[in-house]
Amino acid sequence: MAKAATGVDHTTISKILNGQVWADIATLARLEAGLGADLWPGRATTAPKEKAVGS
Repeated sequence: MAKAATGVDHTTISKILNGQVWADIATLARLEAGLGADLWPGRATTAPKEKAVGS
């Protein structure tokens, strides 16, 4: 099920969850997209608002 949603093999997911390996950025991106969840702590979810000219 997880592999179909994310394209990441279950053994890789297991190793990440058990702290045996670190996920690279591509794997992390696939997991976030497939699971519909933010996995990177502290990541900004919206772009900062720009100040209006003259403010």
